[in-house]
Amino acid sequence: MTKRSGSTKLILVAILLVVMAAVWFLVFATRTVTGTRLVYTFSETQLTAAEIVSATERRVRCFYDSRFDVSLAEDGKQLRIDLSTQDPEWIKSIDQVLHHEGQLRFLVMARSSGDPVVAAAEAQAEEADFSRDVKNEAGESVGRWVYIDSVTNDVTGQRKLRVDPISMQARNSTTGQLIDWNAESVSATGGNDVEQWMADKNVPVLDALAVVDPNANLDGDAVEFASLTFDPHGQPAIALEFTAAGGAMLADLTTRNSPIGQNHRQLGIIIDDRLITAPKILATIGRQAQITGDFSQSEAQTLVMLLKSGRLPFELSDKPIKQESIEMSVPVFTWPLQP
Repeated sequence: MTKRSGSTKLILVAILLVVMAAVWFLVFATRTVTGTRLVYTFSETQLTAAEIVSATERRVRCFYDSRFDVSLAEDGKQLRIDLSTQDPEWIKSIDQVLHHEGQLRFLVMARSSGDPVVAAAEAQAEEADFSRDVKNEAGESVGRWVYIDSVTNDVTGQRKLRVDPISMQARNSTTGQLIDWNAESVSATGGNDVEQWMADKNVPVLDALAVVDPNANLDGDAVEFASLTFDPHGQPAIALEFTAAGGAMLADLTTRNSPIGQNHRQLGIIIDDRLITAPKILATIGRQAQITGDFSQSEAQTLVMLLKSGRLPFELSDKPIKQESIEMSVPVFTWPLQP
């Protein structure tokens, strides 16, 4: 009985050692791959080295699920990002992501007439001031010019604005000239007529005027959760849930701009000074909202990731100052295990 008991213990110990060795191999075994090192300079900042690295890691992690390392070099004056890939498309995508600010703002759009901010914009235009901030006589910011985003049809090559600007105060982004839609005889239905007008007048980009409300500083910090969803028509959309403070602020803003008769205000959803959609404010909006627009699923997913990753609190050089091949150690296995 004693010999059998001893043998059983030895077998169990042997099995345990084999299992431990297998687990160790699964967790710690690595292999060497040829990757890419991107090196950037960045703007002066009061952030610590750890904060710079953490912000960059958060942004890259949302878009790249393989091995990467972020560190500072040259006495903390350069940002070094090591990627376990040499795929040009991946490298290009990461570079674009790093330069995408991801600054989200919710601003009520100025109407083409009747809004006090329009008078301030007219005064700005008379002074040939093409800046994006619109200020009143006291020097306070009361408006913001934002680009109207557009998409291109892959088949026809024709461009389409994401937002119909006819009911908004717009300007030629290049010349700063304000646009009177009635005088231009552009169809009130917008659509293709606006794009055709832009082509005829050689207007490459349109700006729309948004109202800056000091009591409603709604930006990405007010968003608690973002996810990809679909609207009732099956089109990709973005579901948002605001913080308690953000939801209260949004409820107040949409209540103050609720419909009066048939007159509706529009709530501009703006990312990096690009107006991506501007739904009519039909009722008070609280902590939950949905961003709908002419998005592809990949565009909507990218916006969700940008919202989750937050803004980079510093500015990188336009292009890497150095790009070189490197050798990196990566795990042999990842979890879940890939076939």
